[in-house]
Amino acid sequence: MIPLFVLSFGGENYNQYGKLELIDRAVDPQTGTIRVRLRFPNAENRLRPGMTAVVKVLSSPKDAVVRIPYKAVTEQLGEYFVYVVQDSNKVSQRHIIPGRQLGAEVIVKEGLQAGEKIVVQGVQNLREGSVVSIN
Repeated sequence: MIPLFVLSFGGENYNQYGKLELIDRAVDPQTGTIRVRLRFPNAENRLRPGMTAVVKVLSSPKDAVVRIPYKAVTEQLGEYFVYVVQDSNKVSQRHIIPGRQLGAEVIVKEGLQAGEKIVVQGVQNLREGSVVSIN
């Protein structure tokens, strides 16, 4: 798995992914940091010397099925669940195994299939078999 890197400046993400080019093997004893070099395409000349940006590391494990909004997940006694929309717009609570959280989303390792519809808003008011309207 090769991680991808995203630059974010002023709340806006740069539209090109960067790649890891070099990792220094020495750890700075004062800060505990390691220097790395990332390379980003700059065909539009948007990146300039002296700019400051936040670097985000993106990676999606190969075993990840889907990414969903974290607010769709409920926790009960250390177990994680989502409400899946079934036939006739009835919901069914489904146990999932969440992975890494990426911003407002979470990777679902097990429990959901790609393309299944889940409830994202109002999950705290739902019970098994509740009928929902889809927007």
